[in-house]
Amino acid sequence: MNEHIDFAQAYHNGINLCRNRVAEEAEIDAVLSRFCEEVHTASKGNLVLEVGRRPYGNPSDLKVIAIKRSKSKARGRKTLVDIEPSQGGYPCVIRHGGWFKSVIDKDGLEASLAEVLQSHSAAHKIHYLLTRSYEDTNT
Repeated sequence: MNEHIDFAQAYHNGINLCRNRVAEEAEIDAVLSRFCEEVHTASKGNLVLEVGRRPYGNPSDLKVIAIKRSKSKARGRKTLVDIEPSQGGYPCVIRHGGWFKSVIDKDGLEASLAEVLQSHSAAHKIHYLLTRSYEDTNT
């Protein structure tokens, strides 16, 4: 009737899954940190990008990249992109405005983040932050 189920193999598969998820989460965090640093550098220090988390569901967290002008005294940050990892790893969903894409690895994550930066809505948001009046920096 039933084939023999190998519980020892199931145990090892579960342990390996956890190890892989930890490595994937670290990889995703490293890509997001590099993304923030490179955009900050490309803007000649005029933009600050920060990665934060919002509880989204159990057990995954929604990661958010927020952006603001570096010299702005305003507390408001604008959300640039949301990243929803699957249980901490891949696949993960990248969202910007009404656009979203599911990615399965580091290359896909990097390509999707670059696509967001090149989108009209992200470019408009960044341009707005960079060209706001001087008054923002002195209030």
